[in-house]
Amino acid sequence: MDSISVSAIFWGLAVSVGLSFVIGIVLAVVTGVSIASDEEVAGRDMSDEEFARYYLENISDTHFLFGLVMISLLVNALGGYVTACATISAPWLNAGIMGLLSLLFTVFMERWQPVLPRWALWLWVIGAIPAALSGAWICVR
Repeated sequence: MDSISVSAIFWGLAVSVGLSFVIGIVLAVVTGVSIASDEEVAGRDMSDEEFARYYLENISDTHFLFGLVMISLLVNALGGYVTACATISAPWLNAGIMGLLSLLFTVFMERWQPVLPRWALWLWVIGAIPAALSGAWICVR
């Protein structure tokens, strides 16, 4: 148990979760601005409900969601990299634990406030730990 570095896992998880939140907020704002500047929407006076419906249609696009999951997995790999580089021993173990905690956090958040369709969530579940371990691999190399 001496090889588990709680601080390295914390920093890797903070990078992974924190950067995911930042990227999510940026994507939400960019999507909203893109919709507002769309010629189809710009000439119309939309109610808040109509704009929300149009917004949800755009962020529910399969390509958008696939890209969001891929970005999230890359961010998780960065968290694994930070974890592995911040630990003195057992970088693989610590990065794997960070990936598992990131996975559990995502599943908890999805149960509390569902955002992703099932296929996107399963893609994240399958890729979360391997992504973190790939970040550790880059650090160890």
